[in-house]
Amino acid sequence: MTDKTQNGYTGELAKPRKPWGPLSLLDTQEEIERRKAVETEDFLNKLGLVLDHYGIPRDAPTAFPQLLHSLLLAHVSGFQTARGRGRAETWTDHKRVELVATVRSMVESGEAINVESALDKLAKCRRFGTINGKSLRRRYNEASNSAIVTFFGKIIELAGGRVNWSDIPYEGMREK
Repeated sequence: MTDKTQNGYTGELAKPRKPWGPLSLLDTQEEIERRKAVETEDFLNKLGLVLDHYGIPRDAPTAFPQLLHSLLLAHVSGFQTARGRGRAETWTDHKRVELVATVRSMVESGEAINVESALDKLAKCRRFGTINGKSLRRRYNEASNSAIVTFFGKIIELAGGRVNWSDIPYEGMREK
């Protein structure tokens, strides 16, 4: 069985560092330097393990700012995002883009006469799960205002009619 701290650290990170122990007047300078070297080596080893724990490459030029950020998020309430009530959010950026692109391409192609009829068709065929029409409209409105959909909208606008919503490759955006 592996030791685990309340913060989720395991292995060597779950074990406290050993105290230095008392110095004696009889300790030579070499003994003191040896103790410092052992202490420094142990500290640097554990620092590397913390970087590994948070998935930060040890040789990254931004390793320590990244580590600071990770530690603040993990341990300081003021840096954490409050969790809302209710069911966990399952709509990813991919799903938002897919919904908007599907609805807008249905309207562009004439498969639906407007956004409302496209949403009704999608709700009936349950393409986006067991979501009802009213919820799907709300999701569509939220998705239409999201940063990623706005980004794709700007690309389509800048393309000057050469690109449509049906050209958005949302299939390749699937999250792993």
